[in-house]
Amino acid sequence: MPTLRILHLEDDPADAALVAALLADEGLACAITRTATREQFVAALDGEYDLVLADFAIPGFDGISAQRLALERHPDVPFVFVSGTMGEEVAIERLKAGATDYVLKQRLQRLPSAVRRALDEARDRRERHRAENEVRLLNAELEQRVVDRTAQLAAVNQDLHAREVELQDAKAFLEQLIASSPSMIFRFEPDGLKATYVSPNVGWLLGYTATAAGARTAGTAGSSTCCASSTTPTRARPAYWATRSTSRSARPPRRRRASRNSSPNARTAPRACSCRG
Repeated sequence: MPTLRILHLEDDPADAALVAALLADEGLACAITRTATREQFVAALDGEYDLVLADFAIPGFDGISAQRLALERHPDVPFVFVSGTMGEEVAIERLKAGATDYVLKQRLQRLPSAVRRALDEARDRRERHRAENEVRLLNAELEQRVVDRTAQLAAVNQDLHAREVELQDAKAFLEQLIASSPSMIFRFEPDGLKATYVSPNVGWLLGYTATAAGARTAGTAGSSTCCASSTTPTRARPAYWATRSTSRSARPPRRRRASRNSSPNARTAPRACSCRG
């Protein structure tokens, strides 16, 4: 154990020497600073100590005032009364006021154990305070991390909202552009030629709503029995887009009539199905 730094308030040199000898006999290495007056005690409080011992009755001074001064300057240093005139009721009152323990001079043999207990309690109290401070620091750091993370998420959400608004504006512009275009746009699935998208301008171009046009397209695709009857498995193909323009310049040239000298068989011969190769 390192040397204990003790501040001792005692006006009787014999009692002070007895206390020092008793602690030394118990194996407690001590560096004791003795004071006998208020002025000496107040001046000595500028130093650093591990323990304060004080008599209760000092000429021109008292232990209660000494306890108050010590707790103001060194609140974590244990304070032990060593007195021969201290009653039990006063001792209990001083313990409630912050004193660690009290030892009567008539039972001075209790002093070493009281000193050890006071030092252990002070050490436990310091460790508890240190742990509480660490917990407070960790909580403050965690709260700050939560605040920072919340701010980051808010910034990301704001950016996502801005992008969503831009996409909605772009989608609205594209739909308006398609609706005013003379070209009709269809999107078909490769299997069954089911229309999954019909541009809204079919209403003023063909007289159908987009839903009705999609239904008619699906019905037309389902009535084609040539390709539907094929049992050869095919690989899945991606959906494709079909665009048909209604402008006069985009229409295909009109097919010429067949010649009168043409063979009837040539005119009435059915076309071969392209899906059979």
